[in-house]
Amino acid sequence: MKINPRCKQDFTQVYINTEGYVMPCCWIGNHPFLQDFFDFLGTDAEQTNLKNLSLNEILKSAAFQKIESSWDSETPFRPCRIMCQRKYSEDQNLRGDNEIATLEIEKE
Repeated sequence: MKINPRCKQDFTQVYINTEGYVMPCCWIGNHPFLQDFFDFLGTDAEQTNLKNLSLNEILKSAAFQKIESSWDSETPFRPCRIMCQRKYSEDQNLRGDNEIATLEIEKE
C-alpha cells in the first residue's frame, strides 16, 4: 500500500490541538483518529507537545519520524492509511477547493 501524505505535499500547515499537541494534519487531531495518535506513539506523544519542545524540535522529533517512517511500511499509521492511501487520494479530491482560513496577528 502506498501512502500519498498530503501533509508533505502542502507542508505549510500543521494541526495544533487545544492541549498543545502538534500533529501532521487536522484529520489526526479529530475524531475518530485522535486516540490512534496516542496509541501509535505511546510515550513518544509527549515529544509532540509544545509544552515540552519547540515547533521545530517537534517537526524533527522521533515521534514525527515514527509517523513518517510508517508510510513505507506494511502497516502505515491508520489515519494516514485511511485518508492518504494513494489510490483513494488519486480517485477523490478530499482536499476540495476550500482553503483553510488563517489568522494574521499584527505585532505591536
